[in-house]
Amino acid sequence: MRSTCDGDTDLPSTRRSARDDPNYQRFCDRLNLPAPYKGVDFKSDFKLAATYPLPFGVQVSGTFKTHPARPLGDLVLIDEVLPIDWNISRTTRYTAADCAGRPCTPGALVIPGLVETSLVLPLAPNGTERKLPRLTQLDFGVRKSFRVGRAEWQAHFEVFNALNADTVTRHRSDNFGTATYGLPSSNLLGRLPRLAVQMKW
Repeated sequence: MRSTCDGDTDLPSTRRSARDDPNYQRFCDRLNLPAPYKGVDFKSDFKLAATYPLPFGVQVSGTFKTHPARPLGDLVLIDEVLPIDWNISRTTRYTAADCAGRPCTPGALVIPGLVETSLVLPLAPNGTERKLPRLTQLDFGVRKSFRVGRAEWQAHFEVFNALNADTVTRHRSDNFGTATYGLPSSNLLGRLPRLAVQMKW
């Protein structure tokens, strides 16, 4: 396993800025993960787009796409690399559920001699246990072209997410054991129509 994560772009920005923290180097090499996280998932993307002309200057089009979900607003994350973190403070104690089948004592401090105020510990490699659901979307549209004098007009009517999917695109928290852990915070926008007019001269 590599000793540093330099150059890794599949880590959240907070992790890329803390490469000197050995906790963030546990799962650096996704091609050499410890058991039971061996291997890297095969990812598949599919997109089909078609346009068909009809009489009287009418044109219909449609797009169907399906791909692994990606967190919105982050152009660096190219995968559904959702982490599972454990935010440990000086007063964090093991629960009975934490110690079920494990060599720890319920009620005992997790890190008795913790000097820092808190410590974020990755529990599993990103994207191996918790993933965003696959995103599937169907869009279609109708366009009509016509001329008025020297100007060319185009009227568009489009419908996005025609299947009205409500796929989860972001979670509220990655911190294991908190009330907001894994709860959805945003979804794919529902069926959305758009009407537009374009003029060229």
